Amino acid sequence: MSQSDEPLLMQAAQGDDDAMTALLQRYGPQVRGRINGRIAQRYRSAFDADDVMQVTYLEAFLCAGGFAPSGFDGFVVWLTRIAKNNLRDAVKELSRQPPPSEKVQRRWGTRRQRAESQQAAAARQEPTGACVVDLRGLLTLR
Repeated sequence: MSQSDEPLLMQAAQGDDDAMTALLQRYGPQVRGRINGRIAQRYRSAFDADDVMQVTYLEAFLCAGGFAPSGFDGFVVWLTRIAKNNLRDAVKELSRQPPPSEKVQRRWGTRRQRAESQQAAAARQEPTGACVVDLRGLLTLR
């Protein structure tokens, strides 16, 4: 950060949206670079650094009053802390969710459970003279 940013820092801390926008445009890419290297490969299909930074920018605007300018690097440190917290929260949220295969099994049951359920339902049916064709043996579910 340069000394020319000091007025912007003071204005941003007082809630000036234009000053905050200028600071985020100037220093956001630096923070994004720090965050990008911290995202584990297994999470990259769920979110990326841009997702983390989008939430970070929103929180920077919402929490601008909580920012206290402290030296030239204070803004970058503050913004990086917000981004790291958002990254940690995203990882926690994904860790709480079961893998997709478990979600499907919970919702639809295993193949065996579905087959048993279908057989039980068919056994409860009263014969109506209609022909019922069981295609389960012909179809393979993947």
